[in-house]
Amino acid sequence: MLVSLISLQMYVNKAGGGGRLSHYIVKHEAEMSHVRLIKRFFQAQNKHKAPSYFSVFFAKRYAIDNIVTASQTSKTSSGIVQRIASLQHRYPLYRSKVKMIIADGNDVMVRYALLTRAGRSIMQAISVFSMRNGKIRRVVEMNKSL
Repeated sequence: MLVSLISLQMYVNKAGGGGRLSHYIVKHEAEMSHVRLIKRFFQAQNKHKAPSYFSVFFAKRYAIDNIVTASQTSKTSSGIVQRIASLQHRYPLYRSKVKMIIADGNDVMVRYALLTRAGRSIMQAISVFSMRNGKIRRVVEMNKSL
């Protein structure tokens, strides 16, 4: 799935002249509801919501796979609270900048950057969010911390 989404992204970038995409690629209305949830997740980060707020986006049990470190973390919904709290503590007023969202069935691929308040890049990432029953069930990440 990840390979096909990345291939699609490269095709769309090439077909579009390599420029920045300002729209979302979806095929069905159900996929659009997944995109809306993911957009709300990133918007909540930019609004600096309390870490406890983020558990509403995740299933009670979810997994995060990091391709770069070849690690898997299975967590309960409280794990995302700790992860956001750590990020907010380390980088107060950080913001996320979503560059592209592609939905395919229950999977939503997001290419994004995390930036400091001054606009310095903290991380560039591609994450594939797998959805179930309107919640994030699994995240496969490929990120580069800067």
